[in-house]
Amino acid sequence: MDTTCVKCNKDCDLSSPSTSCCDSCSVAFHIKCLPIGGNELRVIEQRKKRSLFFFCDDCKGAIKRLPHILRCYDEIKFGLKTLNVLKKDSLISHDALVAEINDRD
Repeated sequence: MDTTCVKCNKDCDLSSPSTSCCDSCSVAFHIKCLPIGGNELRVIEQRKKRSLFFFCDDCKGAIKRLPHILRCYDEIKFGLKTLNVLKKDSLISHDALVAEINDRD
């Protein structure tokens, strides 16, 4: 694991209480390098007790996009299932199947 702070690019001592890591991607950072207030600092300190989790900005962004990604996944899965049923029932030819997929783009 890289122990370089993602903000200042200096080495982080992971055993120090002034250093922490993202609970998702494990990037290291100095707590003083983050633009956080007192309440957020207390959250990070509680995280050390494993009652709360801390996520870096990149991981927070990915978590916010997760519902949209899951909806897209479900739509694709449903579409594939529908196309497989149609293909099994020989209601649609291979060429028609490819044309339908291309039309969706």
